[in-house]
Amino acid sequence: MVGLQPLGSQPDPVLWFNDVVYQIEDSLKLHTDTLAWWEQNQRLGPMQRFIKFLEEVVLGEIKGNVVLFFDEIDSVLRLPFADDFFTTLRSFYNARSTKPELKGLSFALLGVATASEFIKDRNRTPFNIGTSIQRKRSLPPAFCWERGHLDRHFSGRDARAPKGE
Repeated sequence: MVGLQPLGSQPDPVLWFNDVVYQIEDSLKLHTDTLAWWEQNQRLGPMQRFIKFLEEVVLGEIKGNVVLFFDEIDSVLRLPFADDFFTTLRSFYNARSTKPELKGLSFALLGVATASEFIKDRNRTPFNIGTSIQRKRSLPPAFCWERGHLDRHFSGRDARAPKGE
């Protein structure tokens, strides 16, 4: 889980992505010293560094599927590099055709906004893929994180129920 609201309105993408990378390291309990890794790769811009980090470090250390949850995604909207961030996430989806190992990496964007609010440049939109989940009523927070909740939403039935029910 990457909480984006605490990052505030940090206008420097290098610092902002460094904080995101640290949260990913902490959440996934990675063995890599991401601060040292980030410095060793400083010749790359922040977006390319973030891509390389996810490909080499996260997918290198975590075997199997990885889902990164970005919470309070609406807090990114006011950042000058917001389009670059969302386009970077979209680039992973596009790269799956040439890098099959990326099929194990998914992103869940959580927040209070519609996809159209994230689109500043309609020629560059990363939001023509994915599924938007509308919250129809207030739910207790524990329910939203209950195991299987997303499975039930997408399949139309309780994922834990026996087949045929």
